[in-house]
Amino acid sequence: MSRDLLDSIIEINFLERQLGFSGWRDLKVLDIGAGYGRLAHRMATALPNLRKYYCVDAVPESTLISDYYLKYRNMTGLCTVVPLDQIGQMEQPDLAINIHSFPECRNRVVEWWLDRVRDMGIPWLFIVSTPSLGLTSRDEAGRKDFRQLIERSGFELWAYESKFEGAPILQPHGLYPADYYPFRRS
Repeated sequence: MSRDLLDSIIEINFLERQLGFSGWRDLKVLDIGAGYGRLAHRMATALPNLRKYYCVDAVPESTLISDYYLKYRNMTGLCTVVPLDQIGQMEQPDLAINIHSFPECRNRVVEWWLDRVRDMGIPWLFIVSTPSLGLTSRDEAGRKDFRQLIERSGFELWAYESKFEGAPILQPHGLYPADYYPFRRS
């Protein structure tokens, strides 16, 4: 048992409860800031309807590690690591995911990504953030709320839930708390 596995299970179960995405035909996912590819690996293992999982990261070292990790896990048939300058060559994803990286980015970078998601016509956007940061990004003057950028990109909040929603005792005491924000194209 690992945090990798537990976080992935909780995120996949949340998406299933809210979106029922295991029933979507030929599911295609874009993971923005995919890191080393842990969620790609877990979704490819858990979802028989997954057709393609695209991992994109603006950090070249993360892209390299993700490519290595997914090859090691024998996931390259379903999971593709896409260099940032080739994102226009993907098939249209059904769902864009960002787990904990938008709050690490500058606001203009978040806006750039949201423009890409809008331009690709992706109908669903799932963002995970820590409760202390919420939907804020880094800016020269401090933290900046980017929810209005999401809405300007044509999305509305579909639901909201804490990672530990089903276990209230963990809300104040659980390790690595997170908030889940699925958005739907309006």
